[in-house]
Amino acid sequence: MPRARLSANGIDIAKPGYDVDTAGLPNMLFSSSMVAARIAATGTVVPTAYDSNYNYSVVNFATAFPKPPIVLVAGIYGDGTSDQTPFLTLSADGSTAWNRPYYEIRTYTDRFELYVCKISLIRTPPSTWRYWVFQNTIET
Repeated sequence: MPRARLSANGIDIAKPGYDVDTAGLPNMLFSSSMVAARIAATGTVVPTAYDSNYNYSVVNFATAFPKPPIVLVAGIYGDGTSDQTPFLTLSADGSTAWNRPYYEIRTYTDRFELYVCKISLIRTPPSTWRYWVFQNTIET
């Protein structure tokens, strides 16, 4: 039968036949150190006017992170569907053509900023966006 250990680091459960105090990570059923992505915060945000091309919103973290965390977003349409595609929008001005990101997330230790393109060639971007802030950083 698996044995569990509770410590300041969390819960560890060894596979049957292994001692939880000496087993390495490959021989654990569960270890708090193996949790891949823990959600630190989630919510919704409505970006407001920023400039002629983008709407903008800032979400401040309750507690600053040592390094910028990973943040994911998804636009929510009124019909319940979601938009999770950071595709590029083609634009042209006279003889110049360029690509713009559909949305952009800039992540800092104390906040993230969401920029959403106002104009899309495919469909109007959603006004409400759900976000997930993970405890993980790019390095972990």
